[in-house]
Amino acid sequence: MNQISRCPVKGRRYPAYILVAAALAGSLPSAMAAVTLDRTRAVFNGGNKSISLNISNENKQLPYLAQAWLENAEGKKITTGPLVVTPPVQRLEPG
Repeated sequence: MNQISRCPVKGRRYPAYILVAAALAGSLPSAMAAVTLDRTRAVFNGGNKSISLNISNENKQLPYLAQAWLENAEGKKITTGPLVVTPPVQRLEPG
């Protein structure tokens, strides 16, 4: 039994398995990410002198370059001030 689902784009009709496959394909990039962080946001407590984030390369064959920077609440890069990202670019070896 082949189910047909109506797609909201221009009233086209597609088999349900195509819509499910498209939805699953959209979730693959994050599941297959080679470079991972231990968290998505770092909150700096003013009483501390530093904060560290752990970054790893899950790919067993390819090295990657990772770039880090500081942003304000509007998403603009912060280039001056008391906080510094070190190193701003680093090579992540495989594995």
